[in-house]
Amino acid sequence: MLYTHIAANIEPLTAQELAQLAVESVGKAEPDMDGITYLMDALGRGLKTPLSGAYEAEVKRLAGADSLKDACRSYGHGVFEAVRAWGSSPNASSTFPIRSHQRSSSSR
Repeated sequence: MLYTHIAANIEPLTAQELAQLAVESVGKAEPDMDGITYLMDALGRGLKTPLSGAYEAEVKRLAGADSLKDACRSYGHGVFEAVRAWGSSPNASSTFPIRSHQRSSSSR
């Protein structure tokens, strides 16, 4: 069996720190490479870690959103691709409410 062991490069490694980094990556990362999109993709594929649930909850709390779709929409970057990926997940809800929160173009 082959596997990779990579040392942690995020200190402290907590759901709160991961969520903060995910939110901060939106607008800085290339399209579809931000932390919220990454989390949506991982969860949509059934990938879970001990921090996944708290990480997801903290992203939603920081964004003031009820779902990761809404969180992604509230920050704007990579939204349509992320929503398309999430919508194909068996865990995706059938509704996607539109949020009115917009970020200014100067913050991207």
